[in-house]
Parts: sequence; C-alpha cells; structure tokens
Amino acid sequence: LTFSSQNSNLFSEWVKFFRVSLGGALFNNLSFYFLVEHSIFFENHLVLAVAAGAIVGMIFNFIGSRFYVFR
Repeated sequence: LTFSSQNSNLFSEWVKFFRVSLGGALFNNLSFYFLVEHSIFFENHLVLAVAAGAIVGMIFNFIGSRFYVFR
C-alpha cells in the first residue's frame, strides 16, 4: 500500500478520498481553463495545457491523500 491508514472506518475514508478526488478534478479543470484563456501559447498547444492541468490535479490528489485521507 502507498499510505497506511489509522482509520478503520472504510466508509468515512472513502468519503474523504472522494472529496480529495473531486478537489483534484476541480484544480485540473481550472488549471486547464486558466492556461487556455490567459495564454496564447497554451491556446495553440492544448495538449500541453491538458498535461499541466493533470500535473496540478495529481499533486493536489497526492497531498490531499497523504495528509487528509490516509493520515
């Protein structure tokens, strides 16, 4: 396992994981939107904006899982 959990209640752990995942999706989409709307470079290279959004979402999910879900 990546992170061990001290919580034995799987449902509450799942709810926390779901919240963090939704936050990651929100950061992913907002990053993509911001880059495309405010940068001509990313407007012309959408795949790079998608990659940047995915990286931002991934970092948010990792930190949220490490310090909130599986603490």
